[in-house]
Amino acid sequence: MYINVLVEKKGVILADYGHKWKEHRRFALTTMRNFGLGKQSMEQRILKELQHTISGLEKNTGKALSAQVMFHNIASNIICLVLFGQRFDYQDEFIKKYVYNFTEVNKIVNGPWTFLYDSFHCIRSLPLPFNDGFKKWQTLKNMTSSLIKEQMETRVPGQPRNFVDCYLDEMDKRAIDGTSFSSEELLFSCLNLHSAGTDTTSNTLLTSFLYLMNNPHIQERCQQEIDRVLEGKDSVTYEDRHSMPYVQAVVHESQRMADTVPLSVFHSTTKDTELMGYSIPKGTIIIPNLSSALSEEGQWKFPHEFNPENFLNQESPRVCLGESLARMELFLILVTLLRRFTFIWPEDSGEPDYELVFGITMTPKPYNMKFRSRRPKNFPPGPIALPFLGNALSLSLDNPLKYFESLRKTYGNVYSLYIGHRAAVVVCGTKALKEALVNKAVDFAGRPQDMYINAIVEEKGFILADYGNKWKEQRRFSLMTLRNFGLGKQSMEQRILTELQYTISDLEKNTGKALSAQVMFHNMASNVICLVLFGKRFDYQDEFIKKYVHRFTEINRLINGPWTFLYDSFHCVRRLPLPFNKGFKTVAKLKNMTSSLIKEQMKTRVPGQPRNFVDCFLDEMDKRADNKHFSSEELLFSCLNLHSAGTDTTSNTLLTSFLYLMNNPHIQERCQQEIDRVLEGRDSVTYEDRHNMPYVQAVVHESQRMADTVPLSVFHATTKDTELMGYSIPKGTIMIPNLSSALSEEGQWKFPHEFNPENFLNREGEFVKPDAFLPFSAGPRVCMGEGLARMELFLILVTLLRKFRFIWPEDAGEPDYELVFGVFHGKGFRGNHSDTKALSTSAEAKFMLEVGLNRLCKHSVLCHSLDMFVSVLLLLICFCFFVIHVRFRRPKNFPPGPTPLPLLGNVLYLCSDNPLADLEKLRRTYGNVYSIYIGHRAAVVVNGTQALKETLIHKGVDFAGRPQDLFVNDFTDRRGVLLTDYGPAVKEHRRFALTTLRNFGLGKQSMEQRILGELQYTIDHVKQNVGKILSPQTIFHTVASNVICQVLFNKRYEHDDEFIITLVSSFCEVTKMANGPWAFLYDCFSWVRQLPLPFVKAFEAMDKVKQITIPIINEHKKTRVKGEPRDFVDCYLDELDKSGNNSSFSPDDLMMFCFILHIAGTDSTADSLLCLFLYLVTKPHIQERCQQEIDRVLEGKDIVTFEDRHDMPYVQAVLHEAQRIANTVPLGLFHKTLRDTELMGYSLPKGTMVIANLSSALNEDGQWKFPHEFNPENFLNQKGDFVKPDAFMPFSAGPRICPGESLARMELFLISVTLLRKFRFIWPEDAGEPDYTPVFGITMMPRPYNMVVEIR
Repeated sequence: MYINVLVEKKGVILADYGHKWKEHRRFALTTMRNFGLGKQSMEQRILKELQHTISGLEKNTGKALSAQVMFHNIASNIICLVLFGQRFDYQDEFIKKYVYNFTEVNKIVNGPWTFLYDSFHCIRSLPLPFNDGFKKWQTLKNMTSSLIKEQMETRVPGQPRNFVDCYLDEMDKRAIDGTSFSSEELLFSCLNLHSAGTDTTSNTLLTSFLYLMNNPHIQERCQQEIDRVLEGKDSVTYEDRHSMPYVQAVVHESQRMADTVPLSVFHSTTKDTELMGYSIPKGTIIIPNLSSALSEEGQWKFPHEFNPENFLNQESPRVCLGESLARMELFLILVTLLRRFTFIWPEDSGEPDYELVFGITMTPKPYNMKFRSRRPKNFPPGPIALPFLGNALSLSLDNPLKYFESLRKTYGNVYSLYIGHRAAVVVCGTKALKEALVNKAVDFAGRPQDMYINAIVEEKGFILADYGNKWKEQRRFSLMTLRNFGLGKQSMEQRILTELQYTISDLEKNTGKALSAQVMFHNMASNVICLVLFGKRFDYQDEFIKKYVHRFTEINRLINGPWTFLYDSFHCVRRLPLPFNKGFKTVAKLKNMTSSLIKEQMKTRVPGQPRNFVDCFLDEMDKRADNKHFSSEELLFSCLNLHSAGTDTTSNTLLTSFLYLMNNPHIQERCQQEIDRVLEGRDSVTYEDRHNMPYVQAVVHESQRMADTVPLSVFHATTKDTELMGYSIPKGTIMIPNLSSALSEEGQWKFPHEFNPENFLNREGEFVKPDAFLPFSAGPRVCMGEGLARMELFLILVTLLRKFRFIWPEDAGEPDYELVFGVFHGKGFRGNHSDTKALSTSAEAKFMLEVGLNRLCKHSVLCHSLDMFVSVLLLLICFCFFVIHVRFRRPKNFPPGPTPLPLLGNVLYLCSDNPLADLEKLRRTYGNVYSIYIGHRAAVVVNGTQALKETLIHKGVDFAGRPQDLFVNDFTDRRGVLLTDYGPAVKEHRRFALTTLRNFGLGKQSMEQRILGELQYTIDHVKQNVGKILSPQTIFHTVASNVICQVLFNKRYEHDDEFIITLVSSFCEVTKMANGPWAFLYDCFSWVRQLPLPFVKAFEAMDKVKQITIPIINEHKKTRVKGEPRDFVDCYLDELDKSGNNSSFSPDDLMMFCFILHIAGTDSTADSLLCLFLYLVTKPHIQERCQQEIDRVLEGKDIVTFEDRHDMPYVQAVLHEAQRIANTVPLGLFHKTLRDTELMGYSLPKGTMVIANLSSALNEDGQWKFPHEFNPENFLNQKGDFVKPDAFMPFSAGPRICPGESLARMELFLISVTLLRKFRFIWPEDAGEPDYTPVFGITMMPRPYNMVVEIR
């Protein structure tokens, strides 16, 4: 049978009954037991693998994920650990390809072609789809062989680490016995075990979770039993199953309903025998219908429904070789995941389809699932959360600290709340904070990675990096570098004091004038950190530093505002054009400014002689060239991190300090007395002087306490399951350290709610620092710049107080001490007066010092208005969710996809400039077949070679329709062969077009002559411009246009001819509109179509085309001789004469036919040539190798012919690679289903729009040697022969394949060979780096570029 031929009759599962089978089965069972089957060692493998899965799930909480991929990856890695002692990362290309090939083989084995193979010997040599199984199996053999070879290279005989080692040891023992153990048998045993150990487990898990999501009462009962049994335990063990009868029943019922191997693997009789009274000869095939027993009436309480009661108080027989491993996996995986998460059926997935896909192993139809972290048993308590919103409506977004304090009073120092759908634990008070940040520091050292602040910094830099090697390496490096550049030393003091001289000078120059304290302190702090980072300071009037500081301020405002809260809470709003998008633009500007500073450093640096932080980082990059944690991007964001943290905290604390000093003159005076006493006779202060100034020290620290600069720190995340103050907190939980609660905690401070330096002084007047002083957080995540900030605060305060007396203006009203809440707190003043007076202590010269902080001066009415606005907005979002649920509910078993927005659908998921990257992201989430909404209309996107082949070829007629209510249909009057809906008219016109093109030389010498004749004009033009810079766009468009014009009108045009200019400009206008947002608007909202919007230009362009084309057709009518056609137009007119009244041929169709053939025959060819020559000029070694092959083949010949391509495999490979990379029509032309049909297990109703993502096949991993780079080896085999992979579909495929494909191939070959034979093409020296990014559209085209031409 097919399956035996496929596996070459090797391996334990398919071996015939006999000595070999017995030996191998006994060996396999013994080895699996030795490696932990039924023991704790196997449990540990499974549970350890599950941690990787849980980590991935936690990062995607609330999103829809493909269950198939997740469960296949878990099962595959567990069996890989047993076989090879190795696991793979889920994003590893090897495991992706490995699992994919197993899946593909199983599909073929389960399909109709295998049935034909088994039934009819005569067809086995034919090139039918079952041959793909042999290719895929060969790939699997090669991949498994490579894994076995790795083991052989490192094994120590007699010390086995895994199944492969044991087998090799067995081979060594039996080497002289003529045994059945061999390298080939090892290979097939591994393949057998992997296939059996992956499919059955993953398919059963898929079934289990399908039923659990749609029977939440069963899921809840399981979780209750799990929580009861595992209370106080970190993890489950397999022995716990005896205490979980209901969970056991669910596991077994899942296996029963999964019916994974319904017909088992076929048996055969080993001798003549009898069965149930019947005689069965030796060699008869036996099909054990296990499915019949699993749903047999009388054997089960509920034979045809999922009900765990079927297994309560019952036993079940055991037969499969790997059954024990499967049961252990099923139990441990199910329990572990249900303990951590609640699994939910996505609202937009329609009704669940429980029907199984038949095969050797039965598989549930693909589905997605959502999940949320459970508030586990013993999780910190908290307020009730609303669906979708969590606790959003309870928070005052102006300042949530008061709400946090009210929750602390209600629930204690550790409580939980929900940010959208995500649980967060808030930790308050000194004791709890110390426990979390110091005593259990590593447990709480993570960072949440899916928040606005991570997105704007592109998940780079060390402050927001998750706990791991990157964070450790970069933090260690930064601390060491800061110390080397003076942190805590005199050199840093000198930098600060020198910078202070500029401030003092500025103040003295502005005596009597108003100055902004915020600007002054920000400039000081910014310049100090710039000196450390870049070895450079800026003048305070420098536009660069003004913009730099302003943009950091803008970012902080956004991060602190309500829009960021919306971004973090609701994934669906992230694509909307809301104010949080400004943050991304501002960060981009900051990146550009910082990059310019780094580039300046790079120009002047001497490696090994660092002058600043940037130089040190670059030196580290040189040392660690292979370490991705040290890169240009990481350097950029490290500088941004350090500047932001090192500026805001210092300047805001200084602002707070001077606010209190001005309004408490007795404190200011006492500080100045202490300063004068200690510094008497000295020019300047040093940082060591702080030990002699206890009162000043107390004032500095009290300013930090009252400033409360980072009240909620930066959010943490747990790195593992842990406990805090008696509560259980799962891995991945967001933790919010409420530092503010410690800084004003009753019982920790003498005066917790007022500014009083006595908080830091003992009875003897000595400086002391209470445990509750945590302004910079604590533990391994404590602010790295704490030492620098303390030094700055002390030196600046002392220097300024020694020089000036600061006075609150009499007309400024009462000071307002209220803080402006944000990531960094700041101080401000309310009212119309925001100035202060200062007196020079030496000269009594007066000047005004403005301390207005540009804060958000909100009156209480405005605060309430903002909260009301946000509340209404959030309620509106809830209403939108309801509308989506009702209006956009997908049909039963329809492909899954992202949740659409009302009216817009999924438009905001897609980048209008180029949606291909977004479509690829959706493919990774939802699989190769998924759905999106274009406005209110559902469209199915098909990706990958296999799905595309099934759509376009195997079910070509089902998908051959065209949507008829789109912009592109209306401006072409629904005429022309390409855009017309599938039917008699399309068939007639397509047949006519292909026949006519063949009659006019397609594939013949006459067409070659037309192309080569046109090329002479091009060659003459190029020769006239040798050595000059040329634009290839005009050259290639003219060639392609004139070739198709000769076919259509028997005429060529000069490039400056009015006809060709009008035609090409009209094409450009139409293409520009068809690719742009106005066409999308037209397609989404029918009511805008009558408005005078820009899409009207496309209709005007079409009118121009008609005006210039109709005279040519009329001229043909006058001059033609019936029955003697000269060109395509004459042939069409002849066909019109023959046709009757019922024919689809008409004069209007002729005009549109010519337009469509011209645009299709010009753009695709010209764009492919542009792409080809872009790579040839930038990769001269490829151009040279092409020319060598051309010279060899055409030696002694005047011209090339199309037949010569067979002797030029490398040139052929280059041309096809250019077409692949050009990706000219990435999404083809949209299709439509002509009837209800199925695709890859999904149901698609008649009339569904289908988008064939050809681009996904042209760069599909596993289909190409080098899928993401230009390399002709993609089309060459090991012998150097030209081969064309199945994934090569640049012109689509099936009944809707481009009719001009052959003409385009001929043009590409003849044009490129002719030009390469005569000329050498060079990238201009002053052109900079080439930009390979294409311009997206109906047709993709390279960005404009120039080239220089030399005669060879």
